[in-house]
Amino acid sequence: MKDLPAADHKAKLLTTFVADNWESAKMVPLSETMLTGDWKALPAEDGKQKAFGNRMGQIWAASQPGSKLHFKFKGKLAKVYDLLGPDGGQVTITVDGKPGSRPVPRFDSYCTYHRIATLNVMADNDMDKVHDVTIEIHPEQPDRQSVAFRLKDPAKELKEPKFQGTRVWMSQIMLLGDLVD
Repeated sequence: MKDLPAADHKAKLLTTFVADNWESAKMVPLSETMLTGDWKALPAEDGKQKAFGNRMGQIWAASQPGSKLHFKFKGKLAKVYDLLGPDGGQVTITVDGKPGSRPVPRFDSYCTYHRIATLNVMADNDMDKVHDVTIEIHPEQPDRQSVAFRLKDPAKELKEPKFQGTRVWMSQIMLLGDLVD
């Protein structure tokens, strides 16, 4: 079979397929200066750091209600790379002084185990606007009934320590924009 010459598609690639593409997206690791409360960097030997650190980088954990992640950025989108799990809590998200309408659970119907997730913080079409973001651990646990159908004895199992807590694990902020001081 004869090899065909490579196709030249340069002329077709002069413009982007999608005008608002995420070409400038970046991941920004959390730093201790962004955190208040009982946040701790998971040590290398921690099970979650071992299991997820190769994809998430340094993971920070907190469980005390009122513990916060705070950052400012200039841009149009922010998300936080985090974990969901059976003992996951919930957070309140405040953007530009406006709290969200309800807490956001870091738990769902698949939470018989821990897994990587993304916490959507905000989106805005103005790349030049500076946003002030605070994510705070809520004092109440999320409703865990959504996972009951996966358990053998939900009435008993949902009371076990595995399904208790307000823990939150976060590692990086994905931005379409830049952090500002």
